[in-house]
Amino acid sequence: MNTEKVVLIGGGPVGLLLGLSLHKKGIPFTILEKRTEGIHDSRSLGIHPVSLCIFDDLEISEAFLREGLKVRGGIAHSGKRVLGRMSFSLLPPPHPYVLLLPQSKTEMLLKSILNERAPGALVENAEFIDLNQHQDYVSFSFTQNGTTHTNNCELLLACDGKKSVVRQQLGLEFVGSRYPDTYIMGDFDDVTDFGDEAVLFLHKHGLIESFPLPHSKRRWVIKTDTFEKNATAELLCNLVQERTNISLESSSATMISGFGVQHFMAEKFVKNRVVLLGDAAHVVSPIGGQGMNLGWIDAWNLAQVIGGVLKNSPSTLSLRLAAFEKRQQAITRTVASRAAWNMKMGRRTNFPILKYLLVQVLLHPPFKKMLIQRFTMHHLE
Repeated sequence: MNTEKVVLIGGGPVGLLLGLSLHKKGIPFTILEKRTEGIHDSRSLGIHPVSLCIFDDLEISEAFLREGLKVRGGIAHSGKRVLGRMSFSLLPPPHPYVLLLPQSKTEMLLKSILNERAPGALVENAEFIDLNQHQDYVSFSFTQNGTTHTNNCELLLACDGKKSVVRQQLGLEFVGSRYPDTYIMGDFDDVTDFGDEAVLFLHKHGLIESFPLPHSKRRWVIKTDTFEKNATAELLCNLVQERTNISLESSSATMISGFGVQHFMAEKFVKNRVVLLGDAAHVVSPIGGQGMNLGWIDAWNLAQVIGGVLKNSPSTLSLRLAAFEKRQQAITRTVASRAAWNMKMGRRTNFPILKYLLVQVLLHPPFKKMLIQRFTMHHLE
């Protein structure tokens, strides 16, 4: 039985970018993905500057910049008046903006580029079953087309989501809890005059986020008092009308979803020769749109670690992985705390004037630049 260098479990955005990063480092790899086709909805939208710099290094930015929409600033709004503006021109080059692109398109582009650069590396309809760790390798099993296969690899990297089977196989706890916050979101035709600006409505009854999308669409995310399992376009439209006086056309909705938020982190990201990345390692609140980008940071940083180690100094692997784990856990805690602050600012309040005053202070020097950097994932370490 041959021993592969690296095997990735999961071919979503994190697994695909990790594959491209390993390819750049000249590390042979295989990605096992149980799906046979990609997602069809928009899901995660924001590609932050830190991720765009990774894309630059991988020489894949151009395809995403062609398809995405650059958000160069944002507006803080009470629902009745503008509280202040943020211009991302204060960010350092080369990407003083956040790129918005539906996750379905992001996955499609990553998959297309990976298949072009590393034909055959992505194995679909392959569902991971179990693993066993040995001193110098990992043995693992998966099914494909009704047949069970067993193989070995030097490293097994888990990018298989928040319900990670790999994490469960390792017996690692997923530590955290649900927040009390609930939301509904939907994508509609853009009937506003906000253009390419994002808008945060800090209404006394709860946050409304509004982001532009490609093709003259706009996403709306609204804080609700209770979880709306069967959220409708009509409900979202009514809440937007009540809190902002903007009239949306319910028939133009292309996606509606009610959701709660949670924060979890695996007790360990590394166990011997298995590494957890992305949602398999951590789940943060989606308010602020940083979860997918956090997974990409995991992937990029891990590729830098193992790129040289597997080729030149395998004896240092455990030490390098331990350092990687410590660094990523610190980054995760920073991102999670920022997301929690975003949610706190968006909760219902009986004293909105205090929140408005705080926002107005934060949108003036010297705090303005710091606030923009927090929203765009700068200075995570």
